[in-house]
Amino acid sequence: MNKLRERYAQERFAWRMASDLPEFQTSHFGNVSKNLICYKCKWSLTNYITLKGDPKIDQFTILVTWMMTDRAPVYATPGVPSDSPNDDGLTIDLSLLLAPSVRYWKVKYLPPRDELEKWMRCYPELDLVDEDLVKAYFYIDQAFDILLQHGIPYLESINEKYGNK
Repeated sequence: MNKLRERYAQERFAWRMASDLPEFQTSHFGNVSKNLICYKCKWSLTNYITLKGDPKIDQFTILVTWMMTDRAPVYATPGVPSDSPNDDGLTIDLSLLLAPSVRYWKVKYLPPRDELEKWMRCYPELDLVDEDLVKAYFYIDQAFDILLQHGIPYLESINEKYGNK
């Protein structure tokens, strides 16, 4: 990802995590990739939310992981929401909660004008003259809203299902 857009995306993701999901604290995915920004929260299971930037293309995705062990999320099986976990847990791409294939948020392009204007009205305090900032913040917010609407309820249901075993 373009370094400036990547920095803005990581900055906005960290801000949204702190303001909307403060129970999640910074963590490690299990490797040293700088393209992974990971957060951890212990409910009945250990849950991770990870921003995964693409090192070559201006896009990102969000990974949702639940672990039945104390190991890092890198040890979980990557899969789809209906998959069974391995002995550690399961990692899914957030977009798989909405569609049958992975969707990446592309920060290279400006969003449609009507969506952008609506979003800008929600954040009048932002200085939105930097086009790279607008792209990164808009798409992080769009993905984060899906995380709140679908990802967190998914984790809550998994914690209920597997948490007391």
